[in-house]
Amino acid sequence: MRYLIPLMSLALLAGCNSSQPPADEPVNGQSGQIDENGVPVGTDAVIAPDPEKDEAATSQAATDAEMAQPMGKAFPKSFQGRWGLVAGDCTSTRGDAKGLLTITGDQLRFYESIGTVKVLTVKSPVSITADLAFTGEGQEWKQTTDYTLVNGGRTMVRVDHDPRHEERYTRCG
Repeated sequence: MRYLIPLMSLALLAGCNSSQPPADEPVNGQSGQIDENGVPVGTDAVIAPDPEKDEAATSQAATDAEMAQPMGKAFPKSFQGRWGLVAGDCTSTRGDAKGLLTITGDQLRFYESIGTVKVLTVKSPVSITADLAFTGEGQEWKQTTDYTLVNGGRTMVRVDHDPRHEERYTRCG
């Protein structure tokens, strides 16, 4: 072991006198470092675009932009069905399910009112915003509401914009 240290020192000294510069010194204007594209750092190399990466990024950007646009008037199928504020809303046979919300196509049916979609904007597969025109109890009004599916689509959160009000529904059945 005591002879190994002097031998290593000689090897290092020999490396310093070689005609090759150390790896961390520039060679022909290059730093010796390679960037994430495999091009030496410090060069004026032109990077050719990767068509697959660019196409995927463009496709995802187009999908994101498309999803945030008005998508007609019908609720997506994942939002349609019967939703209850409490379990009894889903099972009542007496017509007294005051917390039952039924979504079909472009309509929402509450206990004493019906909302019709005027504009529906899909923000993601689980989140939409609906501009609605309501009628009920002899009145008419407009409401903008966000709907978001959570718990794998078993729960829907409804948030009215003005006045702000939030309700959580459970899918019936």
